[in-house]
Amino acid sequence: MWQVTGKLLGVCKDHLKGLIWVYSEKSVFKYKVSKEERNMWQVYLELGDFKKSLDFCRGEAEQTNLVLVRKAEALFEKEKYANII
Repeated sequence: MWQVTGKLLGVCKDHLKGLIWVYSEKSVFKYKVSKEERNMWQVYLELGDFKKSLDFCRGEAEQTNLVLVRKAEALFEKEKYANII
């Protein structure tokens, strides 16, 4: 169950250790960010930047296929049939 932690007071980052500290009226939280690029392929896909999206797929077949399908759909809508492949 979520405990009430009070009003958020601030956020700061320890650049040496890569930690993010969040503090409220009643609590302090420590977060370690890792693999933050893992979902960037989705961000670029939603922006319509298919090349960058494919770069972030890093060979993952399911992600790559989804990007290629979305790219094909976007080109099809613009009637650019020769550019799909």
